[in-house]
Amino acid sequence: MKIDTLKLDADLQTRAAVLDIIEHILIRKQNFDVAFEGEIKRYTGFDARDRAFVRDMVMRLLRRLGQIDFVLSDLSDRPLGHLKPKQVLTLARIGAVQMLYMDVGDHAAVDTTVRLAEKMGFTQQKGFLNAILRNLGRG
Repeated sequence: MKIDTLKLDADLQTRAAVLDIIEHILIRKQNFDVAFEGEIKRYTGFDARDRAFVRDMVMRLLRRLGQIDFVLSDLSDRPLGHLKPKQVLTLARIGAVQMLYMDVGDHAAVDTTVRLAEKMGFTQQKGFLNAILRNLGRG
Protein backbone atom coordinates (compact mmCIF):
# COMPACT_ATOMS: atom_id res chain seq x y z
CA MET A 1 0.00 0.00 0.00
CA LYS A 2 1.56 3.27 -1.10
CA ILE A 3 0.80 6.26 1.05
CA ASP A 4 1.32 9.90 0.18
CA THR A 5 4.71 10.46 1.73
CA LEU A 6 4.40 14.22 1.37
CA LYS A 7 1.69 14.18 4.03
CA LEU A 8 3.97 12.52 6.58
CA ASP A 9 6.21 14.11 9.19
CA ALA A 10 9.93 13.54 8.62
CA ASP A 11 10.12 10.84 11.31
CA LEU A 12 7.23 8.95 9.71
CA GLN A 13 8.76 9.30 6.26
CA THR A 14 11.86 7.41 7.33
CA ARG A 15 9.75 4.59 8.79
CA ALA A 16 7.53 4.52 5.68
CA ALA A 17 10.66 4.17 3.55
CA VAL A 18 11.82 1.26 5.70
CA LEU A 19 8.41 -0.39 5.34
CA ASP A 20 8.48 -0.02 1.56
CA ILE A 21 12.02 -1.35 1.25
CA ILE A 22 11.40 -4.32 3.58
CA GLU A 23 8.30 -5.28 1.61
CA HIS A 24 10.22 -5.14 -1.67
CA ILE A 25 12.87 -7.43 -0.19
CA LEU A 26 10.70 -9.92 1.70
CA ILE A 27 7.60 -10.05 -0.51
CA ARG A 28 8.86 -9.17 -3.99
CA LYS A 29 12.22 -10.90 -3.40
CA GLN A 30 14.29 -7.97 -4.64
CA ASN A 31 17.87 -7.71 -3.51
CA PHE A 32 18.74 -5.01 -1.00
CA ASP A 33 20.42 -2.55 -3.37
CA VAL A 34 17.63 -2.68 -5.96
CA ALA A 35 14.94 -2.27 -3.30
CA PHE A 36 16.78 0.49 -1.44
CA GLU A 37 17.71 2.58 -4.47
CA GLY A 38 14.30 2.07 -6.10
CA GLU A 39 12.32 3.20 -3.07
CA ILE A 40 14.60 5.84 -1.59
CA LYS A 41 14.13 7.96 -4.73
CA ARG A 42 10.49 8.55 -3.73
CA TYR A 43 11.68 10.40 -0.62
CA THR A 44 13.14 13.51 -2.21
CA GLY A 45 13.44 15.42 1.07
CA PHE A 46 15.88 12.94 2.62
CA ASP A 47 19.33 14.18 3.42
CA ALA A 48 22.37 11.93 3.89
CA ARG A 49 21.47 11.37 7.56
CA ASP A 50 17.93 10.21 6.71
CA ARG A 51 19.22 7.84 4.03
CA ALA A 52 21.77 6.42 6.46
CA PHE A 53 19.11 5.95 9.15
CA VAL A 54 16.82 4.12 6.72
CA ARG A 55 19.67 1.93 5.45
CA ASP A 56 20.76 1.11 9.01
CA MET A 57 17.24 0.22 10.13
CA VAL A 58 16.60 -2.01 7.11
CA MET A 59 19.92 -3.80 7.52
CA ARG A 60 19.41 -4.37 11.26
CA LEU A 61 15.87 -5.59 10.70
CA LEU A 62 16.96 -8.06 8.04
CA ARG A 63 19.93 -9.30 10.11
CA ARG A 64 17.79 -9.76 13.22
CA LEU A 65 14.54 -10.83 11.53
CA GLY A 66 14.42 -14.27 13.18
CA GLN A 67 15.08 -12.85 16.63
CA ILE A 68 12.56 -10.03 16.15
CA ASP A 69 9.87 -12.44 14.99
CA PHE A 70 10.59 -14.77 17.90
CA VAL A 71 10.15 -11.94 20.40
CA LEU A 72 7.04 -10.60 18.69
CA SER A 73 5.43 -14.03 18.47
CA ASP A 74 6.05 -14.52 22.17
CA LEU A 75 4.28 -11.23 22.93
CA SER A 76 1.44 -11.63 20.44
CA ASP A 77 -1.93 -13.14 21.25
CA ARG A 78 -2.18 -14.45 17.67
CA PRO A 79 0.20 -16.06 15.17
CA LEU A 80 2.20 -13.45 13.29
CA GLY A 81 1.26 -15.01 9.98
CA HIS A 82 -2.41 -14.29 10.66
CA LEU A 83 -1.99 -10.54 11.05
CA LYS A 84 -4.06 -8.61 8.54
CA PRO A 85 -3.11 -6.69 6.52
CA LYS A 86 0.39 -8.05 6.13
CA GLN A 87 1.95 -4.60 6.61
CA VAL A 88 0.96 -4.78 10.29
CA LEU A 89 3.67 -7.38 10.85
CA THR A 90 6.20 -5.20 9.07
CA LEU A 91 5.16 -2.24 11.22
CA ALA A 92 5.59 -4.32 14.39
CA ARG A 93 9.04 -5.38 13.17
CA ILE A 94 10.00 -1.74 12.51
CA GLY A 95 8.98 -0.76 16.02
CA ALA A 96 10.77 -3.73 17.52
CA VAL A 97 14.05 -3.23 15.68
CA GLN A 98 14.23 0.34 16.93
CA MET A 99 13.57 -0.74 20.51
CA LEU A 100 15.85 -3.76 20.56
CA TYR A 101 18.77 -2.92 18.28
CA MET A 102 18.89 0.82 17.69
CA ASP A 103 19.43 3.92 19.77
CA VAL A 104 15.77 4.97 19.54
CA GLY A 105 13.78 5.48 22.71
CA ASP A 106 10.96 3.03 23.34
CA HIS A 107 8.37 5.81 23.46
CA ALA A 108 9.52 7.21 20.11
CA ALA A 109 9.51 3.76 18.48
CA VAL A 110 5.99 3.01 19.72
CA ASP A 111 4.72 6.47 18.80
CA THR A 112 6.07 6.51 15.25
CA THR A 113 4.88 2.97 14.57
CA VAL A 114 1.34 3.64 15.78
CA ARG A 115 1.14 7.00 13.99
CA LEU A 116 2.32 5.43 10.73
CA ALA A 117 -0.29 2.68 11.10
CA GLU A 118 -2.94 5.36 11.54
CA LYS A 119 -1.74 7.27 8.45
CA MET A 120 -1.94 4.01 6.51
CA GLY A 121 -5.56 3.58 7.55
CA PHE A 122 -4.93 0.71 9.97
CA THR A 123 -6.99 2.22 12.79
CA GLN A 124 -8.19 -1.16 14.05
CA GLN A 125 -4.61 -2.45 14.32
CA LYS A 126 -3.27 0.56 16.25
CA GLY A 127 -4.25 -0.98 19.58
CA PHE A 128 -2.51 -4.26 18.76
CA LEU A 129 0.68 -2.49 17.70
CA ASN A 130 0.62 -0.21 20.73
CA ALA A 131 0.09 -3.16 23.10
CA ILE A 132 2.71 -5.47 21.65
CA LEU A 133 5.38 -2.77 21.46
CA ARG A 134 4.64 -1.39 24.94
CA ASN A 135 4.89 -4.94 26.29
CA LEU A 136 8.21 -5.29 24.48
CA GLY A 137 9.41 -2.10 26.16
CA ARG A 138 8.42 -3.43 29.57
CA GLY A 139 10.18 -6.73 29.00
